[in-house]
Amino acid sequence: MGNSAWDTVTNRAVWLADGVTGLPAGLAGGRYRCQACRERLVLKGVKPGAKVAPYFSHPNEKACTRPQQEAQLDADTEVVIRLRDTIRAFPGFHADVHVLGEDLDNPSGLPPVIICTHGETTVALEHPGPSLPDSEVLRRRIRAVREYHDGARHVWFLRKDPNQFRRRGSLTVRYDGRDEEHHTVAPTEQQETPEEAGETVPDDMGRPVSLSELRTRDLLPTVQAFA
Repeated sequence: MGNSAWDTVTNRAVWLADGVTGLPAGLAGGRYRCQACRERLVLKGVKPGAKVAPYFSHPNEKACTRPQQEAQLDADTEVVIRLRDTIRAFPGFHADVHVLGEDLDNPSGLPPVIICTHGETTVALEHPGPSLPDSEVLRRRIRAVREYHDGARHVWFLRKDPNQFRRRGSLTVRYDGRDEEHHTVAPTEQQETPEEAGETVPDDMGRPVSLSELRTRDLLPTVQAFA
């Protein structure tokens, strides 16, 4: 049972807390898909007099074949939805969540992307979960965003977790009168994929920069940039 789904008709993410007004109940012709396994979902609890709150279930109430990923994507989608709502609170800003570049046979594992507009400016905001898919899947997302809105700035908020980086050597640093060993890290191939396509990540001051710019700075700001 999940709180979110991919609406294949609108290519938007359905978040149940937003309400289900106007959404057809049941299988709806296979309209709703699980973000983890891509199986068809059933929207239940939306009919008048329903005794339960609306929810999505797999057919025959079966469990998702990827339960951990289903739970993680629900949690990641909630983070994206809250960020969308924060953006909407600013006057003149519009934000919505879209499911772009997905393949029914090869799920990306990425939460929806936020498309934010203000005047004539459009920004696509990505906030991936604890792990990134392979580089080709990331390129598929980047291409899909460009097809959806050519010219939009595409910004990736990567996690502030050194364990996600590629391990490198160590450095001995003199601190408070004693030597300390500091392990260094570098972006992985997946993390560098957005840069190859000209995408940006926010630095420790929130400014969009490329990974190559970050690598010219001290290690600590580099790690902190992935918030």
